[in-house]
Amino acid sequence: ECNTQPCDPCAGLSCGLNEECRRSSDNTTATCECTPPFTRASPEAECTKERPWDVFTFGPFCDGDWPTTVRCTDVSVTGGSTMEIWDAFYGRVENVPECPSDSGVTDCGSPSGLLQKLKDQCDGQGSCTVKADPEELGDECPGVEKYLTIDFRCN
Repeated sequence: ECNTQPCDPCAGLSCGLNEECRRSSDNTTATCECTPPFTRASPEAECTKERPWDVFTFGPFCDGDWPTTVRCTDVSVTGGSTMEIWDAFYGRVENVPECPSDSGVTDCGSPSGLLQKLKDQCDGQGSCTVKADPEELGDECPGVEKYLTIDFRCN
C-alpha cells in the first residue's frame, strides 16, 4: 500500500507464474491477477487455463523415438483442419510406462520457450512433425530420459 506520492504499489509485489500486477483505480494498492486466458478457481489457487473439451493430448513420445507427425485429420471431431498448440511438456515428472527410465528422476520440467517453439512450428498447420530430442527442444536435465506430450486442438 502507498501512503506517499509518487508511489508504485507494484514495487516489491512478487507475482507468480501467469500473473501480473494490477493497480487500484486510485493507485494506492495492487494485487496479483491472472493474465488471460488463465483464471483462478479460488483466491488461494494458482492461475490455470481451463481445458476446452476439444483439446487432445498427443504422446508421450520418448527421447530417441522417430519423428512423429500430429495431424488434425486424425483426431478432429469439429471438422477443424488447422492446429492450435494448447500446451506442451518435455521432461520427466512421473514414470510413464511408455517411456521407462532407470534414473529415478521425477522432477525434470520443460525447457523455457518450449510452448512458444511448438506454437511457432505447428500453429495454423494441418499437420506438424515433432521429435522428442533435447537438441531440438532444449534440455533442462542432461542425462535424464525425457518424454514429450503435446496438447492441441483443431480449428
